[in-house]
Amino acid sequence: ATTLAGLLLTLCGAAMWASSNIVARLAQQHSPGFDPLAFVIWSSLVPVLPFMALSAAFDPDAARWLQWQTLANVPLLSWAAVAYLGWAATIVGYALWTNLLQRYPANRVAPFSLAVPVVGLTAGWLLLDEGVAPWQWAGIALVVAALACVVLGPRLQAKMAGSAS
Repeated sequence: ATTLAGLLLTLCGAAMWASSNIVARLAQQHSPGFDPLAFVIWSSLVPVLPFMALSAAFDPDAARWLQWQTLANVPLLSWAAVAYLGWAATIVGYALWTNLLQRYPANRVAPFSLAVPVVGLTAGWLLLDEGVAPWQWAGIALVVAALACVVLGPRLQAKMAGSAS
């Protein structure tokens, strides 16, 4: 069931995503030597300690996970997975994203964030043999159609205007 708190958190997340795109774009415009990789690394390092403190304050089980003995018993493969997801995939992904924002206007790049769940569902289906429900396929089709309209729409509109004159 959908809760008001969940809906508000989702809207806040979307607003923060949009804000981060705008901040990245403004930083690039005002700093000629802007380095997208450094931007992503520093913006990934800064929130770690405040988020750990918030987790300890609001999650009763977090204190157990933040103890050295518990962390020392986590299997090496789990640490490797966390390192990959937290550093390799995230930093490379966001560095590439920020690089796109550096090269193109934000309104041209931002719609591609809609492809994230499409790629996730499709990769799960192809690589992990996960099921995709018919309504999810319909959602994928809608997102792909919307992206096609956003990306190809201006070109098609220009062609149609050129052929009409």
